[in-house]
Amino acid sequence: MKKILLIICIVATVFALATPSEALELIAGAKIWYANWVPWLRDSGQTAGDRYFGMQNVETGGGWMYGVSASMRFTDTLSLSVAYLYGVLDSSFEHEDRGIVNGDDIAFYQNGTAEITRQDLDTALNYSITSWLKVFVGYKYQPIELDIDQVGAERNISDNKQYFKKTTQTIEIENHCPALGFGVSFPLTDTFVLNANVSLLYLAGSMDYTLKMLYYENADISAPPVSSDDIKGEMDLDGWGFSIDPSLMVLLKGNIILVVGFRYQMISVDGEYKTIGTGEEITYTDMRDHVYGAYLSAMYRFM
Repeated sequence: MKKILLIICIVATVFALATPSEALELIAGAKIWYANWVPWLRDSGQTAGDRYFGMQNVETGGGWMYGVSASMRFTDTLSLSVAYLYGVLDSSFEHEDRGIVNGDDIAFYQNGTAEITRQDLDTALNYSITSWLKVFVGYKYQPIELDIDQVGAERNISDNKQYFKKTTQTIEIENHCPALGFGVSFPLTDTFVLNANVSLLYLAGSMDYTLKMLYYENADISAPPVSSDDIKGEMDLDGWGFSIDPSLMVLLKGNIILVVGFRYQMISVDGEYKTIGTGEEITYTDMRDHVYGAYLSAMYRFM
């Protein structure tokens, strides 16, 4: 909730500094996007410990994102745009394996779900070079909360002991992404306009990680656990990414504008994970997160 309030304050500040009285044109509306999600968790299985949790088997998921967008044009060449989207995307996975864990020969099976609460705040300052070409500099603020829930069974082959296990992982991420890009616009008729935007971004962020594992003697996980593990960690993130956004704009009567488009975004992240308390460090490289899907916007031109 604090992050949502922060985003609202940022948007309000941007438009307070750029008052509508200074604008030649103001457009605002709502946007809905179905985002297919190929999680970076697949690429986090770079160590034996991560493979133990089955992250490499996370499936492609998705969900709806909703939000608002607005743009102000101050001159024939200069404009400011802001968009905010909020949504919950989910995925699932199943994992069966056998391997050495902490020196013991372990056979295990587990399944689980991954749910990401994602917010995207995108701002851009646009400069029109010609009637059909623009360049822009932008900034993306992206707070993310990822919840991973797993249940499964684990057998120690060495002593033939079996446990049932419930695992909860919580990952909180905060990304800051400056961006640079260009856009093209081609009127097809007086009603239809074909647009496309392409941008590159640099990512700098941080991650807080919490893991809780509960072990049970049988499948009744409502009973008290026989043992538990609690792990906390943190990671500084950096990386790069790009976004491609083609769309068709429909100019209707009464200053109403509809936009149908498709957005694809890829972000590659590196990081140095450190376990709090033990100081254990793990280096991760090129963890790639893909989000793509069709969207629809409805907007109104006020001036």
